[in-house]
Amino acid sequence: MRRLLLTLLLAMPLTLAAGENPATAVQAATLQRQDSPLSVRETAAALRTQLESRGITVFALVDHAAAAEKAGLSMPPTQVLLFGNPRGGTPLMQAHPDLALDLPMRVLIRQTPDGKTEVLWRSADAMAAAQGLPTDALSALAPLEKILQTLLAELQ
Repeated sequence: MRRLLLTLLLAMPLTLAAGENPATAVQAATLQRQDSPLSVRETAAALRTQLESRGITVFALVDHAAAAEKAGLSMPPTQVLLFGNPRGGTPLMQAHPDLALDLPMRVLIRQTPDGKTEVLWRSADAMAAAQGLPTDALSALAPLEKILQTLLAELQ
């Protein structure tokens, strides 16, 4: 964990504002973030449909808000979509078994306190840093990231 933190801190610009939490800055450096004009449910459905139409496997959709409601709790709409390509991911996990913690890829789709929808995901570079791998070790994930970015841009 210390190695990951050090790697991420060295990789990000040293422009912390006075009083800014370094952990928050590290999280911002490791997560990709994009807004969606659609609701959480609509964004998840659109991404799922588009991923599947491109032959990408959608392994699961986790609806955290629905699970919270079943437990008698509430939270803003929050869903996680797990997706990938076993032909690409399996060799990566065979070479680096700990990657099974990060694969398949996932996106978090959530409603922000101001009612907007945002989509977040961990980049391949961040996953590589977390595993102590060279950045190019996960280059096979780049096409999935590009597809995700393209799909999100199409929602705009």
